[in-house]
Amino acid sequence: MAVCYLHSWRDPRHERVTREALKRALPGAYVALSSEVLPQIKEFERVSTTVVNAYVGPALSCYLEKLERRLVKAGYSGPTLIIQSHGGVAPIDESGRLAAGAVLSGPAGGVAGSVYAARLINEGNLIPFDMGGTSTDISLIVDGRPGLAASRRVAGQTIALNSLDIASIGAGGGSIARVDAGGILHVGPQSVGAVPGPACYGNGGSTATVTDANLVLGYLDPANFLGGRRALDRTAAEAAVDDIAAALGIDRVSAARGIHRVVNTTMAKGVRLVSVRRGVDPRRFALFAFGGASGLHATDIARQLDLKRVLVPRVAAVLSAWGMLATDLRFEIARSHIGDTRLLEGGALKRLFEEMEAEGFARLRASPGSGSGAGFEGPARATRSVDMRYGEQVFEITVGLDGVDWTQADPLPQIVE
Repeated sequence: MAVCYLHSWRDPRHERVTREALKRALPGAYVALSSEVLPQIKEFERVSTTVVNAYVGPALSCYLEKLERRLVKAGYSGPTLIIQSHGGVAPIDESGRLAAGAVLSGPAGGVAGSVYAARLINEGNLIPFDMGGTSTDISLIVDGRPGLAASRRVAGQTIALNSLDIASIGAGGGSIARVDAGGILHVGPQSVGAVPGPACYGNGGSTATVTDANLVLGYLDPANFLGGRRALDRTAAEAAVDDIAAALGIDRVSAARGIHRVVNTTMAKGVRLVSVRRGVDPRRFALFAFGGASGLHATDIARQLDLKRVLVPRVAAVLSAWGMLATDLRFEIARSHIGDTRLLEGGALKRLFEEMEAEGFARLRASPGSGSGAGFEGPARATRSVDMRYGEQVFEITVGLDGVDWTQADPLPQIVE
């Protein structure tokens, strides 16, 4: 159940009273309060995010509880941390309470792994390029830091929690190739999925896919797929690509090459989406390719974009899982302020940040540590930022405040809210 009062971002007491009443009337019900999910002004975003949280919360909480019990039964005694949409991890209890924070967590592990890899190789500017079976996820790491988006839409619903800024393109190894009535070749965004999969998998699929084209072109060894644990059906792949060739009036290899080129062009457009369209020159970056299919396409995409370096990590196939192990335990605390910004002169703003940091560090210390029952121990840091806008605008930009001289007591500019 979702509870959202108009001004609960300022005073959450009524929401808390409502939760207690609901628990008495409906024992065991999952209740999400907007003041806990997103304690910020803008009621539409707060309501939408809270409703999504209440919708996915029961299923996610139940799954995580079962997972924890199975791990304990298997002899695991360490902490269990769940990847979040912002790229950090959180304890199981926190992940169940703030379930909407995991809705976009799927590709977040790959970006987290890319950030860690950027530190290991001392390369701060990377374009993480994660190509799997159904989609390709592309993002940008600038000076070692990934971009964050404050609001995203999933299945038509707004989720206003911070998430990694990732563009998903409907292009992967299972993307379907087809020829339209005008004789134009298209690849994706439709996918054959895991079952039946590409024709070459031998599971009954007959539609030509990117993987089938790669097999016809000789980019895949049919006898050494998955390290030799599975053989690919070259005859089925050729038959599927032949259908495309017949529709285009060309030979089999040319049709396979066309499929390969079209999907690469689509993914190159995705890279331009996160770079050129945002005023960033991609030629300053290295393409960091991972995922099951990226190694077969990354170099051609780099050529299209005039990129000089392509990096393929040794753990490319499992980089997302590797990234989940390498990222940080993270909590985000937010407060909203409207009105006269003179009330937030340097000293008052400093005290507000200190209060939020104290809350964050307390939650960090209460998080599971080594598995011995103790809380988290280790180095910790806080980063400060404000979402700012001009008075007549409705959209904000995030401004980092790390390194600000708090001994200055000048008020913030009056044009800022």
